[in-house]
Amino acid sequence: MAEQKPKDKKQIKSPLGNKPGNTPKFPTWGFLVIILFLIVLQVMFLNPESGNGIKYSEFLDQVKKGYVEEIIIKNGVNIYGKYNDKAVSDGIVKPPTQDDAPLLTPSTGEEYKTFITTMIPNDEIRPILDEHNVAYEVRIEEEWFSGVFMWLVMIALAIGFWVFIFRRMNPGQQVLNIGKNKASLYDQQTETKVTFKDVAGLEEAKAEVEEVVEFLKSPQKFTKLGGVLPKGVLLVGPPGTGKTLLAKATAGEASVPFFSLSGSDFVEMFVGVGA
Repeated sequence: MAEQKPKDKKQIKSPLGNKPGNTPKFPTWGFLVIILFLIVLQVMFLNPESGNGIKYSEFLDQVKKGYVEEIIIKNGVNIYGKYNDKAVSDGIVKPPTQDDAPLLTPSTGEEYKTFITTMIPNDEIRPILDEHNVAYEVRIEEEWFSGVFMWLVMIALAIGFWVFIFRRMNPGQQVLNIGKNKASLYDQQTETKVTFKDVAGLEEAKAEVEEVVEFLKSPQKFTKLGGVLPKGVLLVGPPGTGKTLLAKATAGEASVPFFSLSGSDFVEMFVGVGA
């Protein structure tokens, strides 16, 4: 029995504008690039100063010996300093070799003279600095924002990564979002109305399906008598016997949308690609 072919099909489109059946996927290398970018940001925001770490006692000793040119005290704890030329001539710090030169910042080329240390809280070092003519500056900076921001970004990245892995491991979840599958949609607003009057023959099958339609329209009639709506209806038969036409007629009579897709695409939703 020949089936009626609709004039056109309304393909389900993804909200992201992708082609039907193509689930948007983010490449794995993209996550690696994002992680690398976040590491660079963390170094820039949380460790913006460069230099060699030294002990606080060593710092005081070098100040007394006249090796320190200037320092910056941040938030009353961290000290970022710079050695003078005397420290270089006495061998306290060594200039970079030819191999190390490309690693220096092109703007100054004197990063090898810098150092970092952490002072003892409430330690009064101003008299020592004044005595040895060390220029100093005190800065109060808000560092909590950059730390909180980086933590939030890392947490969001971790959540996104696990969502990505979960979707890759559970392709069957696509059935919950029919808009991403290869199904074709038929409804009474866009397609030619198909009813049971358009189905010739198949009287027994048509009667069975009409009961389902009646249940959808007036479920109270059946529930009062203890009736339970079947979970589904299986139409079995060789190609061209009217299975699809009968399904369209069921959707038309019940005034509900009708989704049509091949058996392989249907299995793919539950098992995965290549099933």
